[in-house]
Amino acid sequence: MPETALPVNRVLGHLRLPVYSRAYALILSSASTAVLGFLYWTLAARLYSPHDLGINAALISTMMFLSYVAQLSLSGALARFIPTAGRATRRLIVGAYAVAITISAVIATVFILGCGLWAPELRSMLNTPGAAAWFLAATMAWSLFALQDAALTGLKRTVWVPIENTVFAVVKVVLLVALATSLAGSGIYVSWTIPAALSVVPINILIFRFFLPDHTARHGHLEPEGGVGLIARYLVSDYGGSLLVSVSNSVLPLIVLATAGAQANAYYYVAWTVAYSMQLFSVNMGTSLSVEGGADGRQLAAALRRMLRLLVALQLPLVVVIATLSPFVLQIFGSRYSDEGAMLLRLLILGILPHGLNAICLGAARVRRRLRVLFGIQAGQAGLFLALAILLLPPLGIAGVGLAFLVAQSAVAAVALTTQIIPLLRAEGPVASTDLEPTPAAAADAAVSVPSRPQP
Repeated sequence: MPETALPVNRVLGHLRLPVYSRAYALILSSASTAVLGFLYWTLAARLYSPHDLGINAALISTMMFLSYVAQLSLSGALARFIPTAGRATRRLIVGAYAVAITISAVIATVFILGCGLWAPELRSMLNTPGAAAWFLAATMAWSLFALQDAALTGLKRTVWVPIENTVFAVVKVVLLVALATSLAGSGIYVSWTIPAALSVVPINILIFRFFLPDHTARHGHLEPEGGVGLIARYLVSDYGGSLLVSVSNSVLPLIVLATAGAQANAYYYVAWTVAYSMQLFSVNMGTSLSVEGGADGRQLAAALRRMLRLLVALQLPLVVVIATLSPFVLQIFGSRYSDEGAMLLRLLILGILPHGLNAICLGAARVRRRLRVLFGIQAGQAGLFLALAILLLPPLGIAGVGLAFLVAQSAVAAVALTTQIIPLLRAEGPVASTDLEPTPAAAADAAVSVPSRPQP
């Protein structure tokens, strides 16, 4: 064999490991979304005033948070149970869609009716029947937009996820520019929500017309794994903690808006967006770990080692570069964003590695069905972050939010490392399943992972 073929063979062998191939596919999707998202918010900062950007960003964050509440962690349930749902696959997908749409409509309506009470800064964006109706429709559409990705991955059509997200991001950018003069006050929000709503129809035509029948033909003989009770317990285990994380991430723009004003919220939001794109990398690594470990729990320790190595190899260089060049990174958005947000971005970026450790630990906890660990890590991340941010924001400004993120992620990571990851790496044999009854593992070729939905 020629020597030049040896590195190629090693790379191919590396990529044949499912835990790596799935992680790289999802990271590639996140990377393309992050690049286009960076372009989107750069243009938004250049074409719209900081005040308008701050208000629109808060409204987008609120819409996404309400949608997340309504989804009840059903994205994870779809990806977890579609591969083993057999003849019940269609019923599972339709049921998840119906629940999410219904709850989205109720929650969005309640928010609109009480907007003046709990978010008076956003009242001007929802003060007409048309604007209120669009917010309601956008929240419902975003829930479908998120769940359809989980359905695609559960049906082993993950290749469509980066395609869909890339098209979504490109159309966002085009609309953002087109609306800058005609709809300056709400162009950012409109450009974000229209592409999501438009993508729902063609993607679900593909799902129900082509992908679902093919999946049923190949796997319809399988007996559905568990039942409603098992799915409900799975949802409860993940929903509480992940909801707290979503609350902390989504409520902070409103807190910054109310405490420091719309311009400060714009500077905060841009820096958070840059840092959040790197968070998605580690979230997807944790997801890949949970899928691969779920397919064969005996391989959890080996998969955990691989993900930890990948975390350091991919994220450590990026953390060093971005933390060092934070002022120059934000200079792209404008000098005010660099002046006001550089320290915030540096602190957020330094929190990326401990965040990645926590994400990988969450993936292992899902494999082991350790519900208390799953909830505890997420509750610790969210509770510490939100409490410290509220405490540090007034004296330190938006940099206080970055310090809160770094301290919260580091504290939780220290506990996760000593109590969960190190004992797991030392353990041998199949993992223990303690908090839920054991369930049949999905076949390795049926395992899929849930990509993270892009956020502003």
